[in-house]
Amino acid sequence: MVGKDSTEAELIGLSDRLTDALWMTEFLEGLGEEMYPPIIYQGNISCLELVCGINTGKFRSKHLRARRAAVFEQYAEKNVFLTFCRSEQMIADSSSKPVDGAKFYWCRKEMGIYDNND
Repeated sequence: MVGKDSTEAELIGLSDRLTDALWMTEFLEGLGEEMYPPIIYQGNISCLELVCGINTGKFRSKHLRARRAAVFEQYAEKNVFLTFCRSEQMIADSSSKPVDGAKFYWCRKEMGIYDNND
C-alpha cells in the first residue's frame, strides 16, 4: 500500500507491525510467559498525534481511516504503548533504510548482534 505522505506511510507500517506485536504477545502468553503490553517506538510525531487522537486529520481513503481506528483502539485499551523515538536513537533504522557504518554498527550492537570481531 502506498501513502501519499510520510504520515500515511508511517500509519500503514504502524498498523501492520502492531498486529505482529500483539500476536507475538499473545503467543508468548500462551506459552506461559508473563507479558506486558508492547512498547512501539514511532519516529513520526504527526503519526503519533493522529493515532492518539490529538490530530484527527483527513484521509482520502477509508482503508487509512480503518487502520487509524484499529491502532487507536489498541492504544485506548492500553494493549500497546506508543512512544516517540528520535531518528538518531531508532535501532530499527538499519533494517529499514540505508545508514552509515557507525550507525549500522551501533544498531547491530543495540540489537545484541555481534560477530567474531566485536
